[in-house]
Amino acid sequence: MIDLSFNLEEFIKSIEESIKDAKIRIIDRECNLLALVIGEDVYLVQCRPCKVKGYMYVKIAPAHVYHRWSCEVVEYLPYGFYIFSKQLNELIDKLINKINTLRKLMSR
Repeated sequence: MIDLSFNLEEFIKSIEESIKDAKIRIIDRECNLLALVIGEDVYLVQCRPCKVKGYMYVKIAPAHVYHRWSCEVVEYLPYGFYIFSKQLNELIDKLINKINTLRKLMSR
């Protein structure tokens, strides 16, 4: 289990409260890998502590770009956006912004 400045359940609850109709499935607790479903869009989201003290990072990408939904694949393939923050509420705000960006890119 990864040591976060907030727990995974708090992160999930914040996403569900902030994003209308968001459904979340935990893929792997060992690396905090989640499947986030919003309407017909599916994203893989991973939340981890950053090497810079006190910061957390989130990686988000459309799920279809990964050939397998696993910690190793998500960590090492370069697809997606990274978000860095010290606070959960800021992390969620930035996550919403990246989701909006991904939706625009995928609709082209």
